[in-house]
Amino acid sequence: YKIHFWRRKDLANQPYQPTVIFFHGGGFIVGDVPSASAFYSSIAADKGITVASVEYRLYVILIIIDNYLITISRAPKFPFPAPSDDCISATEYIINNAEDLNVDREKIVLAGDSAGGELAIVTAIEIKYKMEDFNFAGLVPVYPCMQFLTHRMQSFEENESTGTGSELMRFERFEGHSRNVCNQKISYKVD
Repeated sequence: YKIHFWRRKDLANQPYQPTVIFFHGGGFIVGDVPSASAFYSSIAADKGITVASVEYRLYVILIIIDNYLITISRAPKFPFPAPSDDCISATEYIINNAEDLNVDREKIVLAGDSAGGELAIVTAIEIKYKMEDFNFAGLVPVYPCMQFLTHRMQSFEENESTGTGSELMRFERFEGHSRNVCNQKISYKVD
């Protein structure tokens, strides 16, 4: 993984800045930090804070639409839980090296959109188990993925006759990984 930082130039030398660690969305298969750099830069400039973003490993997903198999094979060697492992490790690094990174350890917020929102939640839970004395200043999951699409979702079953049901779109995990990745990761640690 890589960690990218954005800071307003006039505040670059200000000691111990509030920091948002933002995980990009993209369904765990697409997206990257450079494509969202304008967004991160504008947050840093507008709010006068540091924005850190993690370029985490992506993995393969098989998508079946109307009986056609579309394989997205951007990163077949990085199956689940590579994205969450990278985000947890990067967050630990930032927390443990806050002084050297000019980050206020008491003012770290986790955020992310879509898959990144799920990664923010999982990271917050994992960090709490590993570092009981540490507390994030906030958690901002923006439309987080909390359940992957399956053919057992109530709304899909109820609307099957409309062509928007389970037969239209099914997501299957590569190499037999869970179809409900998000809840599996969270429930494993909560239980």
